[in-house]
Parts: sequence; structure tokens; C-alpha cells
Amino acid sequence: MLASTHYLRRHLRHPLHHPQIADIRLLLSPLAPQDVRTVRCLGLNYAAHAKESNMPIPKNPVGFDGWAPFGPGIVSSSLIKDPQTLGIKTRVNGHTVQDSTTADMIFSVKKTIAFLSQGTTLMPGDLIFTGTPQGVGMGRKPQVWLKNGDVVEVELEGVGTCTNKVEFTPARDAKL
Repeated sequence: MLASTHYLRRHLRHPLHHPQIADIRLLLSPLAPQDVRTVRCLGLNYAAHAKESNMPIPKNPVGFDGWAPFGPGIVSSSLIKDPQTLGIKTRVNGHTVQDSTTADMIFSVKKTIAFLSQGTTLMPGDLIFTGTPQGVGMGRKPQVWLKNGDVVEVELEGVGTCTNKVEFTPARDAKL
């Protein structure tokens, strides 16, 4: 997750000015739903994922608007010097299904920010999702799909783990 350095320093520094990782469950205000302005997502941003999807490597970022769980925290850029060297893993019910690094990203964090800020000002509260590494369910043989009750954990080195339980809503109760 990315945010401006000024915003992070203002909101995430210890009173003694030591950087810390802030648990978003405790922050409440910086990422409250009303404060999330825009969610921008990149598709096909990991080379191995594009290959497993039988898709060509894009020349420009493939963007779309969307939403997904995020967290577990916001980390100051003073703690992560190079966002292109982080391990990223996904586990479903404790079984590792994705194991990669941000080095496999086709468009680096810097290039992504430069691309998304063309003609648009990125503001505090904007979220950028940088894509998914190889290992998605549709790319497996046999294909694997999430089921009701599955527990999905996404871990990003230096940030932490975001854990969610899949809960399907019956179609008659679903709301858009």
C-alpha cells in the first residue's frame, strides 16, 4: 500500500519521531471508508502471472477501478527502502498458493505512480493495488476456486499479513 511520505510522517511517527508500523485496525481515521478516495488497480503487473494467463507482457499498465481487502498496516518509506525487493505470499487454508517477490513486477512502484498520476493528482487516501503474482486459481491445473469458509492470507514482507475469511452471501441477500 502506498501513501505520500508527508502523509505517512505526519500520521505514523512515534512522538519521539521513530518510524513505526501502524495497525490500520487501530488507526481508524486515515483509512476509514469515507477517507478512501480512489482505488486504482493494475492487472497483469507480474511477469510470471501474465505468462501463466497466456497473456502478452503489456507495454503500458493495465488499469481498472475496483476494491479488495487491504492492510494490515501502512508502512513508512523509511522502513522499506526498496519496494521492489519484497517477498509476497498468499495462503489458502494454510496452503501456500502464491510465493513471489515484487521484483517480478512489470511496472515498478515508481513507474506505477508516475503512470497513474498523469492527468490526475494522487491524494492521501488513494489506494494503488499493484497486481497479483503467479499462482492464481484459474492458472492452475486443475483450476482451484475459493470456497465458502476458506481463509485467505496475503503476506507482504515488511508490512504484515491481511487475513480474510470467504463468506458467500446467498443471491437473494446480495446487495450491490
